[in-house]
Amino acid sequence: MSDDYDYDVLVVGCGVFGLSTCLELSKQGHKVLGLDAYPVPSELSAAKDYNKIIRVEYPDELSAKLAVEALRCWENDELYKPYFVKSGRLTLTPGDSTSIRSQYENKSLEILAKLGVTQSFEKLTTPKQVADTISHFKKNNLPAKFNSTYNADCGTGLSADALKAVYERATTSGAQFVFGDDGRAVSIKSNEVRVKSGKIFTAKKIVVTAGASTGLIIPLDNQTKVFGTFVTHIKLTDAEYEKYKDMPIFFSAEYGYFFPPDKVDHVIKIGVTTCDAWAEIDHPFEAGNKLRAPRYTVDHPNETFPLGHEKDIKVLLNLVVPELADHELVDSKVCWIADSCDSYFLIDECPYYKDVIVATGDSSHAFKFLPTIGKYISQKVNGALPADLSETWKWRSNPSFDNGANTKSRFPRPHYNLEEIKFIKSKL
Repeated sequence: MSDDYDYDVLVVGCGVFGLSTCLELSKQGHKVLGLDAYPVPSELSAAKDYNKIIRVEYPDELSAKLAVEALRCWENDELYKPYFVKSGRLTLTPGDSTSIRSQYENKSLEILAKLGVTQSFEKLTTPKQVADTISHFKKNNLPAKFNSTYNADCGTGLSADALKAVYERATTSGAQFVFGDDGRAVSIKSNEVRVKSGKIFTAKKIVVTAGASTGLIIPLDNQTKVFGTFVTHIKLTDAEYEKYKDMPIFFSAEYGYFFPPDKVDHVIKIGVTTCDAWAEIDHPFEAGNKLRAPRYTVDHPNETFPLGHEKDIKVLLNLVVPELADHELVDSKVCWIADSCDSYFLIDECPYYKDVIVATGDSSHAFKFLPTIGKYISQKVNGALPADLSETWKWRSNPSFDNGANTKSRFPRPHYNLEEIKFIKSKL
C-alpha cells in the first residue's frame, strides 16, 4: 500500500469485528492501527462480558456454514480453545409446533442435517425427560406441554477473556493500538480519522467496526436499528457454584436465558427477552432528524434493570432452577445491539467516502464469529470478498425492517424509552 499515509489500515472500534480484523490484517503484513476509546475489552463492546452463546443452529445455510466454520476454530485453534466451554444448551420452545420459534428451531436442525453437520441433539418434551437428562434441572417447573432441544455440543464463549487474547495476539503480530482520547474517533473522512484529542490519523483504508456506535461517526442510511437488552447477574455461594458449575445454558425466546456460573466470580449472567430499550439523539448527519443511539453503562451507571421486571427473572429461573429464583440481582446493565433488517452483517464500502469500509450489524449474534469474521472483513479490504458474500452483506440504503428475518423468531415485547424507565438500585 501507499507510503503517503500513516498506516495501511485504520480500524475504528476494537470489539469483536475490530480485533478480529486487526489480527487478520496484521498477519497479512499490513501496517494496522486499532482505535478505541477504552482498552480491551472495551467498555463500548457488547462482548465486554463474562460469556456469550456459541451455537450453529441457524435457519439459513449461510449463517449455519459460517457458524460451523467458527465453531471448528473454537474447538481446535490454540488461540480460541481456552475460551470455549462445551457446556451444552437447552432451548425451550412453545408447545405449539407451528409457532414461529418452533419453526426456527426445526428449520435450523434441517439445515445442519443438509450440511452433514453432526451434533448431539436430543428432543425433550416432558419435565421428567429434562430432569433425567440434565441433573441440574431435576427440580424444574416446566409446563406439561412444551418442546425443547438439548444440544450437548453447544457452548459458552468466555467473551471478555477471548477479546483480550485476540488483542494480545494481534499486538504480537504487529498491529498497533491507541486508546483513550487519542483513540476515540469523532469524525471520519476519506483516508483520515479525527479523534477526540484533536489528532488526525491517515490510512490507505479505514474500517469502521464500532458496533452500535457506528452510526454516530459515519452515515449508515438507516441500515441498522440500535436497541438495548437488559442483562443482570446473581451471585452464588461456594456450595451453589460447585453444584451448578457444569450446568448447560438455558435459552427461551419467550422468557430469556442464563449461563453456567463464572468460575472466578461465581455469578450467573442472565438476560431477559421480555422487554428491551431504546434512546435517541439529534441525528449527526441528518439535520432535524433523530437517531437511535446507545447509552453505555460506563456513562450511565444508574440505567440498570427496569423496575417491575425483576419478576421476569424469577419466572425464568423458576422454570428449571427454582432454588435460585430468589437470589438478589447484581451488576445489572444495558447491552447495546445494532440490528440489521435481515440479521445479516453489513460489510461494504461506504458510498459517502473513498476507501472507507463499514462492518456492523451484529444483531446480537456476532461474538461466535470472533475467530473468522476478520478474514472476511480483510477480504473486503483487499478486494477479494467472494461475490455471494458481497451481495449478502452489501450496502442497502433505507431498507425496510417490516417483518425482518431478525425479529420473526422473537416474542413480542415492550420497547422502552430509556428516558422514561424507572430502574432498580444498582448493586455491584
